[in-house]
Amino acid sequence: MLHEIHENPFIKYSSFEDIFLYERLNFIQAVAQATGFTEDNYTGVEIDLDAIEYALCSNHSPSGITLLQARQFVHFVGTDAKVAYLHIAEGASQLGDGEKDEQTGRLISYLVTDFVKANGRVN
Repeated sequence: MLHEIHENPFIKYSSFEDIFLYERLNFIQAVAQATGFTEDNYTGVEIDLDAIEYALCSNHSPSGITLLQARQFVHFVGTDAKVAYLHIAEGASQLGDGEKDEQTGRLISYLVTDFVKANGRVN
């Protein structure tokens, strides 16, 4: 499957491992590559909080991007791409097992605010 994705000229991707483990390109280069690939069209921005270190969500993990990197991503994409929508998924302030994190709302508000500012709607 990965071979087929890699060989398809209509799909461009960089994996977490490519960026953070193998350092084939840095984080901002990977984001710039993605926005460059979509520069002629509108694109959607998807932020899955499962990908952010220690964010409370259904599949939280100690390994992932930092909140700062997520904010940089949203800002860069909001500035550099023609964005049709921003979707923030999988965040939770409390899980079914009772685990809580009252900072999840703040995390999401940072991402939304950074995105809005990047689009020039707020100074």
